[in-house]
Amino acid sequence: MYMPKVFLFLVVCLLASCGNVVLQNKPDLSLTMERSQCLGNCPVYRLKVLQSGQVTFEKFGIAEDFSTTRSKGKIESNLSKEKINQLIAEIDKTDYFSMKDDYTDLGEAGNCATDNPTVTLSIKLRGQAKKTIHDLGCMETTDVEKLKSLEDKIDEIVGTKKWIGEKK
Repeated sequence: MYMPKVFLFLVVCLLASCGNVVLQNKPDLSLTMERSQCLGNCPVYRLKVLQSGQVTFEKFGIAEDFSTTRSKGKIESNLSKEKINQLIAEIDKTDYFSMKDDYTDLGEAGNCATDNPTVTLSIKLRGQAKKTIHDLGCMETTDVEKLKSLEDKIDEIVGTKKWIGEKK
């Protein structure tokens, strides 16, 4: 009688531990990207994306050389699971969580030009969280190029052009 109870206890423990492994591997994406104002013509907005596919886009201003959707405000939309998976794949490909936090200083990021917008990117994925700040005037290092590529890919996958318009 004692042996079946022990066996049942071990099976329950095994199943419970398997359940924890499944929960730990769940992507659980949360992403926020903000593009700041610049001296020239650039859109200013905040983009939030959740694992569920929920997207919130807040426009704070837009440069004169963008031709459509000039109004400010909040827009809500949804992304497909396929698009969410594309975002996760790009984050993984970039190795985002191994990057530095700050790419705004000439000493850290290479050559920096003034009066450019800044991109603040915060990503939570698989229990990891990271925030990077990137002055778009800072270029010429591998990490900065990878980070800029990720930022642009996020815009492409989410389709922010439909909200900020096209450059003339």
